[in-house]
Amino acid sequence: MSNIVIALVVGFFIGNMMGYFYCRFDEKRDEKETNYYTNRPADFGGTDMSAKDKETDNNLIKSEKSGLSYKEVMGGEKDVLQGLEGVYVFVNSIKPEVEKYGLTEKDLQRDTELQLRQHGIKVITFEEFRSTSERTILWIEVVVLTREESPFAAASIVVELHEDVLLLREPKRVCIVAATWHRGRVWSDRAHSINKIRGHVKDLVSEFINDYFAANPK
Repeated sequence: MSNIVIALVVGFFIGNMMGYFYCRFDEKRDEKETNYYTNRPADFGGTDMSAKDKETDNNLIKSEKSGLSYKEVMGGEKDVLQGLEGVYVFVNSIKPEVEKYGLTEKDLQRDTELQLRQHGIKVITFEEFRSTSERTILWIEVVVLTREESPFAAASIVVELHEDVLLLREPKRVCIVAATWHRGRVWSDRAHSINKIRGHVKDLVSEFINDYFAANPK
């Protein structure tokens, strides 16, 4: 009986929090991208296209006629990692009321960078990130919601690759930042288990590493 009551409480708690999460994600992305994605070129100077760009455009035109999706034409999500030389790791800030349970921004940053280095993927330093025109960011976003009146907590865990991309519909070839690779999951448990989120982040980073080597076989 007690297990049923706990399950009902957790379900109600998660339902109330999901709307909050979606709003918070949009707000945090807008804020972080404004702060960190600066000094990008506004365009790439005209409409000259390389042979590869022309081939891509032709494939997209064909896809409209054949009914194939963009992902099918481009070869799948893993292919966007082909030729990737390294990533800058960025972890969103963790609230003090969450850190007291053992989950810190510093630990997530260290865990992720160590995972990447152990598998031979270059971790770009902040100085390198600021000085290069090709910016690739492995974005770690963990948003945890707790309430004083509840013993439970819930979280959204997201790992994405953010990089500059071109809008094919824009004649001036405007460069914007977009997520080209994405993995995520929702977690819920008692608040004292919040530190277990660290393991979930590692799992998602492992998926990124696996896809990276699938696209860049040694």
